[in-house]
Amino acid sequence: MGVIQSTWMRLKTTATGAPRHRICYLHIPKCGGSSINDAIRRAYIGMDFRDERQVAALDAPASSSVVAAESGRRYPFDTDDDRAILRFREQLLCYLLAQPHIRYVTGHFPYSERARQWFGQDVAFMTLLRHPHARFVSSYAYNRYKNPNLRVDVDFDTFLSSPFGQSQGYELVKFIGGPREDGDYRSAAALENAKRNIERFALVGFLEDLPGFSRAFRRRFGVRLRVPHLNRTPGHVHGGKLLADPVRRKQVAELCAPDMAIYEHARRISAA
Repeated sequence: MGVIQSTWMRLKTTATGAPRHRICYLHIPKCGGSSINDAIRRAYIGMDFRDERQVAALDAPASSSVVAAESGRRYPFDTDDDRAILRFREQLLCYLLAQPHIRYVTGHFPYSERARQWFGQDVAFMTLLRHPHARFVSSYAYNRYKNPNLRVDVDFDTFLSSPFGQSQGYELVKFIGGPREDGDYRSAAALENAKRNIERFALVGFLEDLPGFSRAFRRRFGVRLRVPHLNRTPGHVHGGKLLADPVRRKQVAELCAPDMAIYEHARRISAA
């Protein structure tokens, strides 16, 4: 009976079009990850409820709460310095990947060289990037008007000069490079580390080109994705309006210079 069931499950997986590989999607905040995650998750989960065991998603607020309880810090409100949270999430990532029945892991995990070395032969790491200026504005809008766990009750100009606001200019460097003990994500060493790591991903997509990402995903994993648009930025906040002022645009560009270096490097790799 076990052999019959095993054969049936293999046929069922093929029929529902599940990806051929185990995938770890490192979801960088405000890069369109909710839509992509939903599409990939539906590719793994068919009509059988047992397929849910194949998918594991990080609960980001819960991970922050655990670190807060242990450290006594006001997480997630001190997220301009979230090294302890990211280190804890790296441990959770390795824990999830160590379970062979889990086929798809997703969440706000930082890149982990340890996880790649331990599981890279079996797991394909992927991520989606977004133009840093658009990601910056989206982060402000989401945390100002929508995020139930982190409320930013300041106007955009105040946000630009706040520690949390300034930290949003190097979010790609932090998540792709991994948490740094020195906390400096603008240094040449931090940028080079993130550039080196992005080259190790099996697939890097760009929110500005979802059709291209879907084609690349199909070539790499053998599955056509249907990507919905979830978790949109509130409609009354328009990035074009916030950045219409040239002084603001210059400030955002300066803050996002580290992330732009990573984004442009990834673009060059993708075009090669």
